[in-house]
Amino acid sequence: MRLAWDENAEPDLAGYHAYRATAATGPFVRVSTTLLPTALYTDAAPPDSARLWYAVTAVDASGNEGARSASVVIVLRAVATGDWAIEAPWPNPSATGQPVTIPLRLPTDALGRATVEIQDAAGQRVRVLTVVEATRVEWDGRNDQGRVTAPGLYRAWLRGDGRARLTRIVRVP
Repeated sequence: MRLAWDENAEPDLAGYHAYRATAATGPFVRVSTTLLPTALYTDAAPPDSARLWYAVTAVDASGNEGARSASVVIVLRAVATGDWAIEAPWPNPSATGQPVTIPLRLPTDALGRATVEIQDAAGQRVRVLTVVEATRVEWDGRNDQGRVTAPGLYRAWLRGDGRARLTRIVRVP
C-alpha cells in the first residue's frame, strides 16, 4: 500500500505518523516505526484483510502529535494470474508540474507490449507510455512533444492483447 496525503503547512512540522486498522472503528495502530519526513508512506506488509483503514497524524518540532486525520479505506481484491488491471493513480488530483504514478497489475509477459495512453477530456491522445514494469507506470504530466499539459481531467487507458482498462486523472494548477 502506498499512501500519500496533503502536506501540513505548519512551520514547526517535524513529520508524520501513519496508522492502520482492520475495522472502520479501529483500533488504529501506528505502523510507521519512525517519524515520516514527507507526506508518503508505504505499508510493505499489510495484514491479510479485505479492507484496511489508514489515517495520519502530524508531529511538531516539540514532539506534540496532532489529532488523527479522517481515515481512508482501502478495499483489497485479488487479481487472477493473467488479468490486467489499472488502479487509481496517486497523487490524484495532482499539480500540473507533478508526476503521477499509475499502479498496474499485468503478467510479466505483457511488458513491452502494453501501453498506457493518456487522453484529455475531449478524448484526444496526449501521451503514450510503454509499460516496462508490471506494477506501475509514471506519467510526468507532459505530452508526446514534451510540453507540460494543462490542468483538467485526463483518462489513462491500459491497452494491450486486445484489452483496455481505464482510470481517470485530475490535474490542477
